[in-house]
Amino acid sequence: MTLSGGDGMEQVRPIFYYRPGEQRRRSIKLYDQLNPNAEIAVTSGQWAIYRKDTGELVDSGACTVVDRDTLTWMLRVDDPGVYCLEVTAYVGSEELKPKAEVICDDCH
Repeated sequence: MTLSGGDGMEQVRPIFYYRPGEQRRRSIKLYDQLNPNAEIAVTSGQWAIYRKDTGELVDSGACTVVDRDTLTWMLRVDDPGVYCLEVTAYVGSEELKPKAEVICDDCH
């Protein structure tokens, strides 16, 4: 299984960019890397975001399943820094944990 970062670019670990205080809906689409046409049935999902430098949990929540293969959630990042976003997706009896990097900076 692999994921798409919701921006059309398929990556093993997508990068999401934020400004401090920005909130956006995020989504990932799960699919079978060996058979992209195979149906995926995601039953539920959760997300958590951690500071990359300290591992401190910053926020977490539940995902909404859309079209059986996509998870969506609202993500807000308040402080500049680099974060690790971990999504837990439940597909049948499998637990998948795709990750993404979140970069929040205030230089613009």
